[in-house]
Amino acid sequence: MMSHTVIAGDTLSALSASYLGSPHRWPEIASANRLPDPDALAIGQILAIPVEGDLAHATESRAVDALGPESSALVLRLPSGWYVSSRWGWREFPGYPRHLHTGHDLAGMVKGSPIRLGVSVAVYRIGYDPEGYGHYVVVETSDGARWLLGHLAAEAPAVDRVVAGDTLALVGSSGASTGAHIHLERWSPGAPDFTARVDPEGLYRVESV
Repeated sequence: MMSHTVIAGDTLSALSASYLGSPHRWPEIASANRLPDPDALAIGQILAIPVEGDLAHATESRAVDALGPESSALVLRLPSGWYVSSRWGWREFPGYPRHLHTGHDLAGMVKGSPIRLGVSVAVYRIGYDPEGYGHYVVVETSDGARWLLGHLAAEAPAVDRVVAGDTLALVGSSGASTGAHIHLERWSPGAPDFTARVDPEGLYRVESV
């Protein structure tokens, strides 16, 4: 059993997806907390989360202000409260077939929250995938790697470059999404688009703002 302090934008289904691996397991959280109205969560309310085993990794970045090496070629600056809700690996949700999750999911932010940068990047591609990534943007970092950020609130601005400190896009839940979050994946330098994805663990940095 773990605890979670409710922040703006939290829902039981989103917490269930983050902690328990499926948005459909929200009744387990409601039952554990004897919630008379599962739709009425209060900011600051402490919930008991029935998490066991390796699912506990979803909470590890909630208590930190930064994640990843300072020398990373990609640095995201996100509102406090972000956390890594799902990492690279095989997973299965009700209604979704077993599949390889090809990146990291960053959750805990309200829709419309700005995604700012701590480095300058080139904007390589802007697109929309209604059955998957939703609104997405692909940027190229100084090391030649490309990074896709998906499930954005809207299409990213049509510019060639975004400099450090500026807003790249807004957090959303477009496409095949269970709640407001950023799907982040890394493509190897020189590889064709949407191929040669690699585990981004330790290759990017997130800072709270």
